[in-house]
Amino acid sequence: MTNSELLYGTKGGSQLLVEEIRREICQGHIRTGEKIAPVRQLAQLYNISFGSARAALGKLEKMKLVARKRGSGTYVTY
Repeated sequence: MTNSELLYGTKGGSQLLVEEIRREICQGHIRTGEKIAPVRQLAQLYNISFGSARAALGKLEKMKLVARKRGSGTYVTY
């Protein structure tokens, strides 16, 4: 069993990040219009791969919680 499995269970890194950011948005800790940290920073912060962090932001975008603006960043829209 890896360290991340011990810490987070069997959920994938992208799903964990989706849940964490969604919770932060719903609780008002991240507000509409605020910029989300860059993908590389999220990957390092949550100890997940770049691809998992990118996938998480894609899922959040499909949920209409964030909008990604190429060259600018990812912003909360909810």
